[in-house]
Amino acid sequence: MPGAWGRVLAAGLLLSAAAGCVGADAAEGQRRPADASCPVTMPMDVARLPPVLARSGDDVWYGEGGLWVGLSWVGAPGAAAPVRPDGGGLKYPSVTLRDGRHTEALGPPTVRARRLDAPGTARVSFGGYADGGIDSIPRYWWPTGIDFPDSGCWLVTEALGDDVVRFVVRVEETT
Repeated sequence: MPGAWGRVLAAGLLLSAAAGCVGADAAEGQRRPADASCPVTMPMDVARLPPVLARSGDDVWYGEGGLWVGLSWVGAPGAAAPVRPDGGGLKYPSVTLRDGRHTEALGPPTVRARRLDAPGTARVSFGGYADGGIDSIPRYWWPTGIDFPDSGCWLVTEALGDDVVRFVVRVEETT
């Protein structure tokens, strides 16, 4: 269950105007839900996180190397990301690291989203590099937003230099 960092992310992303799997194989190392028709990516075990993210005490992270995403909407295998039908979109943090430390010097990652269960692409946007923290643990991230045009099963691909992170999200409209 997300802790204080999850609450900071939610508050920070709501205030911003900005809006898987790692590597080439979107199934490797991923816990699959009972409904394998949309293999929703789950956050990684805290033991596999870089120390700068593990110190947050939150269990929302997924990524590799210098690129990490916060999957705070995933509370259970197969959980859907709620998206408002009025274009509210999905908002989450993209964290960029260099030598194990937060950095904005590399710029935001490139992000693409395509639907897996039907034709479709989604619009992506970023906010400015955000900072915040609780309990003297600094946190920095790129507020990332994806406006999905439809519900369904989506593959999101983020890239930054040689680091590529792919994750699957099931999108459902909510009111």
